[in-house]
Amino acid sequence: MTESFHFRPRPPVEEPIAPWTELPSDPAHPTFEDAPRLFVERHHHSLYQPQLEEWQTIPITAVFVSDGLTGNCIEFGPWTLEPDEARLLALSLTTLANALDQKGDVNG
Repeated sequence: MTESFHFRPRPPVEEPIAPWTELPSDPAHPTFEDAPRLFVERHHHSLYQPQLEEWQTIPITAVFVSDGLTGNCIEFGPWTLEPDEARLLALSLTTLANALDQKGDVNG
C-alpha cells in the first residue's frame, strides 16, 4: 500500500436522503420487475483496492425492496446481503481483526 492512511478518501458530500425515499434504478442492484428500492440509511467506508493501489469510498446502504420477495437488504458496493448475512459479515470481520490484535507484531 503506497498511500498513507491520511490520504484516504472522505465520504462524498451528498444531499441527505429522507428515509423511505425511492432510489433511482441501479444496474448494480436490479429488482424483480423493476420494483422500487426504498432508502433506509447509508454509511460510507474506505477500502483499499491493491490492484489499483488506491483507497475507494464504498457506499453501504440499507434498502427495502418493495417487490413482495426481497424486502430488507444491505447494498454493499456491487453486492447485496440479507440482514442476517450482514450481521454475520460484521461478526466475522470483528473476529478477524481481533485475531490480528492477539497475534501482535510478528516482525518485532
